[in-house]
Amino acid sequence: MAIVPTPENAKPIADFDAGTFDGSSLLFQSRNSTPGKVSGDDVANYTCVSKTYTPLGNKTIPQAIGKQVSDTLTAGSTTITLSDASITTSSWVRPYASVWGVMCTNMVISTGSVALTFEAQASDITVGVEVR
Repeated sequence: MAIVPTPENAKPIADFDAGTFDGSSLLFQSRNSTPGKVSGDDVANYTCVSKTYTPLGNKTIPQAIGKQVSDTLTAGSTTITLSDASITTSSWVRPYASVWGVMCTNMVISTGSVALTFEAQASDITVGVEVR
């Protein structure tokens, strides 16, 4: 293992060269007087996946951005049910279709799924919802 000069070895932090921070990076922390190391992936998971932010309505970044759930509405069919754990009865759900002008005519949201109704199409199309 390489020895990294530290301020204790008389090298100020400002004298270190800037490097690249990624999932393989390791940071040293001392929390409640207990030293340990933290990986770059741990930092990313905390700041982007686990931490909630007040300006985002106390949501995590993925919750604020939303999720798209889609599937194929086969030719001649009028209804499709999309299932995903991110869908709840309090979710903001916006339906969409891959073909311009095709509109959802009815939507029923349940915990874990949403049922969409469209006019029958002559060919298969992709339909889905954006969930926040």
